[in-house]
Amino acid sequence: MTNVIQYTQSARYQCPESGCVGSEPYIYIRLHTAGASESRTIRPDFECHYCGNILEEDVSCRVLADKRVVKMMDPAAIPGLSWSPGAEGKRHQAVTVFLREELVQGIEMGAHYTVVGIPTIDRCRGDITMSIEANSIVKHVVQPSPSVALPDSVARLHQDRLGSPYSFAASLAFAFASSVSPPGAYHKLKLSMLLSLVSTHSNDKSKDGGGLHVMAVGSDTLLLSRLLTYCTAISSRCVHHTVDKHLFAKVTKDTHGTGTCSIDAGSLLLSHGGCCFLGDLGQMKKDVQSSLQGVMEKDAVTVQIPKKYEDSGVLQSLELPIRCSIWAYTDPNTCKKPASIAAADLYLQQELGNVSKTLADCFSLVCYMDGTSETGDMYAESLLVEDILNCAMLEEEDLENVSELLSTEDIKQFLQVACCLQPQLTPTAEYLIQGYFVSSRRLRSNNIQSCPFPPTALRTLTAVACAHAKLSLRTYVAEEDALMSIYLFEESVTSRYGYSILGIQPTPHFRHGNIVQYLGKENDTQMEHFHLQLLRLISSHAQDLTLRQPEE
Repeated sequence: MTNVIQYTQSARYQCPESGCVGSEPYIYIRLHTAGASESRTIRPDFECHYCGNILEEDVSCRVLADKRVVKMMDPAAIPGLSWSPGAEGKRHQAVTVFLREELVQGIEMGAHYTVVGIPTIDRCRGDITMSIEANSIVKHVVQPSPSVALPDSVARLHQDRLGSPYSFAASLAFAFASSVSPPGAYHKLKLSMLLSLVSTHSNDKSKDGGGLHVMAVGSDTLLLSRLLTYCTAISSRCVHHTVDKHLFAKVTKDTHGTGTCSIDAGSLLLSHGGCCFLGDLGQMKKDVQSSLQGVMEKDAVTVQIPKKYEDSGVLQSLELPIRCSIWAYTDPNTCKKPASIAAADLYLQQELGNVSKTLADCFSLVCYMDGTSETGDMYAESLLVEDILNCAMLEEEDLENVSELLSTEDIKQFLQVACCLQPQLTPTAEYLIQGYFVSSRRLRSNNIQSCPFPPTALRTLTAVACAHAKLSLRTYVAEEDALMSIYLFEESVTSRYGYSILGIQPTPHFRHGNIVQYLGKENDTQMEHFHLQLLRLISSHAQDLTLRQPEE
């Protein structure tokens, strides 16, 4: 789209001959009509109908209004934006839309709109172009159909896990993407991706700014890439960013003769209402990482208008909001820090590779796949090796018959049902989240083993709790959702700095015995113990919390 510029809405002309009828006011008034160019309203060769003299314009009576030129196209035209079958091989052409007056406000790049207008055809130097003069433009919000039912496999699983408030979401993560990595391996990353997918499908992002941003940190970048690519196929709208695309926005000269600039949307803006997969974050240049950090902190892309467009544009910079979830991964073993800088990170137990700590703080969930326990990593590797060998020994026709625990179509159908839910935050869950946030900020800043605690943690904890309630098919954010949100966030902080104020041990993978405990009643007992520790922490360091503690 272009910057907001002005056009002539109406103009008044007079005949210079004083004795002519055309010299009287309000005889010649030029009004802009739909589809007309600027030359139809303002031109120096208008003739008087009475005497034939060239008319003169009364500049003081000229009325100006706002205009913006927007180019729109079918979402299926962008690779990775639509996964509809049969979209490959089709050619799509952008349609130019002229927005005027109040229609220029509130247009977001990457959003889906329904336009009602008048089509016009322009002929210039042998070229024929088609455009639309918009009379009405309405933002199109994809609402999941309430009539969609749970797939049979998910319905049976939900019925079987009704005895525990944590087991159903954990079972989904256990069975998720079993064709990419065996069940049990990368369990916490799979759970985080499911939470991000549920928040990505939400249409109400104006309050939270966007979805849940997830970054995976691990040495096996090939498997991390495959797992995140599998999640992009699950998402209803996803853009896979590559080096041949611009990430933020690009300013070029407008080709419609408006004299202003044209702003081309990058991958982040095109992912509106979906997810943007950045790939290996450590391979990006430092200046790109720094710009990405500023974008994620403000949830908006700042576009600087060049000085050569100063006279035609009203603003020198534009703030374009981003409404998407950002996914990325990095290899911690590619760190190129000098020894002096690495030694200064006293409490950083796990490296982030070429990614800065401030950029990692912008992500909602940072999942470390290389655990501190060698036993867990060896078990995860043994699961991967066993799965690869089993697939290698199968015949080609048998390999096609290998079924997942939960198919991709079942997951997609489940997400449509879960996204219809709009859970409300209960006072108990709000008390736990705010109490943990206040206690962590005070304790971690005053302790001798102090480590940074992100100021955006409160928003992240609330978003994760709401996503976990959706994932558990609840219509309210229960106390258990808040506990799981705090548990996942505390585990992420502990993995980075090696110090937990609640005594949590990070477990990115689950062995068979741990899986049985995690999916069964033993996990409820463990979470009850974690709940008691959390209440002691709040009572010790957040006594002056203004939120009233709910009654027992």
